[in-house]
Amino acid sequence: MRCSICYIDDRIPAIDEAVNKIIDNTKKLDETILKLLLTSVNEENWDEKEVRDLITLLLGKEDILLSAFTNPSFYFNHNQSEIYRPEIFILDWDYNGDTNDTEDYLKQLLDYSFCFIAIYTRYDKLHEIEAILEKPEFLDNKNRIVIWHKEDSDSVDKLIANIMQLREENFSFKFGHELRKNAIDATERILLDLGASTSNDISKYFQITDDSNKDLIDFISERFKSYLASSKLKVLDEKEIDEVKIPEHTLDELAGKLWSHRLYYYPSETDQLFRKGDIFIKDGIYHLVISADCDLAKFWHKNFGSLNCIKLYPFDEKDVIKEKLLLTRKADIKSKLFQFSLISDVNSLTQGPFILPFLRVKTDGQILLKDFFAFPKDTISFSIPAPDTGGDKTKLSKLSLKYGHLENSVKLASLTEPFLTQTVEHILNVLRGFGVPDYPKSVVELLHNKTKQIFE
Repeated sequence: MRCSICYIDDRIPAIDEAVNKIIDNTKKLDETILKLLLTSVNEENWDEKEVRDLITLLLGKEDILLSAFTNPSFYFNHNQSEIYRPEIFILDWDYNGDTNDTEDYLKQLLDYSFCFIAIYTRYDKLHEIEAILEKPEFLDNKNRIVIWHKEDSDSVDKLIANIMQLREENFSFKFGHELRKNAIDATERILLDLGASTSNDISKYFQITDDSNKDLIDFISERFKSYLASSKLKVLDEKEIDEVKIPEHTLDELAGKLWSHRLYYYPSETDQLFRKGDIFIKDGIYHLVISADCDLAKFWHKNFGSLNCIKLYPFDEKDVIKEKLLLTRKADIKSKLFQFSLISDVNSLTQGPFILPFLRVKTDGQILLKDFFAFPKDTISFSIPAPDTGGDKTKLSKLSLKYGHLENSVKLASLTEPFLTQTVEHILNVLRGFGVPDYPKSVVELLHNKTKQIFE
């Protein structure tokens, strides 16, 4: 499978006027165009010999699919009309002598898709680039960036070798192409399923309103998950599993990041609807929403303005958590606090306290993973005034609850399935208090002795 590489450098030369009428230098330059450049432009007319050498070497590799742009902005413009996700970007640092734009472009590329970026530059820019990569916004993605120097005689060979090594060792790099292909196939199958329906049909069947298209999204996500699961993506064979070695110092960090993405959905800033399983912060206090989605969709009609939540206690509020845990218990419970799944009983604790781990929270410009204790009986209800609808009760009865309706509230994340439904059910079951009276100690011991006789 060929490795897709996009080279962005404004030193890729313009060619003569006659050919320029056919080739637009602001568009994507595919392999055919790049080969034409190599044959049509004399070597002495290339501003930088290293640029020509790099393109020549990459085009000579059968396992590399090369495209190029002369400016990062042209790449982003291209993606407005055609999806193009290369595995690797080779990025020149200077564009018309301005490095401020390049820093912004680098951040956009890292945020836009999973890729590795090789910054291909001269030694005089090394300290400037290293200082930029130490900024908080780049720290999480620092392992996806390498710097190569154009002056090094073997820089191109080293760059190619590094690319091939990354392709073998990194999971997302190694399986990204197959996973993207399977995701596109799954999307096409969903479109085929819906192909006979009109927009009016979809609106009617899935109860789409101005505020919410959740029914349709739920349908698409379930179908997508089903189709993707049937794609038989082969991740690791037994030999590879034996060979995988994870450094001890990165194991905890890696586990946190992976489980953070498995447990939670992190919405865009435009998603302002309240949903069951939302985790939000208001006036410095964290909350988990337990109100049902159908009630939140017609909030003032069904919930009469009341939003039901439980409070979450971050682990750094350890004095508050410790006071609750030790209220009627001995201090030695700390050796028994194990949790084997999200809603399994924390050993030695009754009434369903549980831990919500690895929530991604932005603090002082940095993304941190925070852990929380949740006590199902520590409920809180917000009474939210109805917005002004000019006396239109029908309009009010159909309004969904949004974060703008609850002052100073900020949405952080939402629990995902299969954790969402079971977690909320766990909380509600604890609140219902289903149970029967405990046996007295004498009966417990009697039954215990009878049970032991089975094994004698």
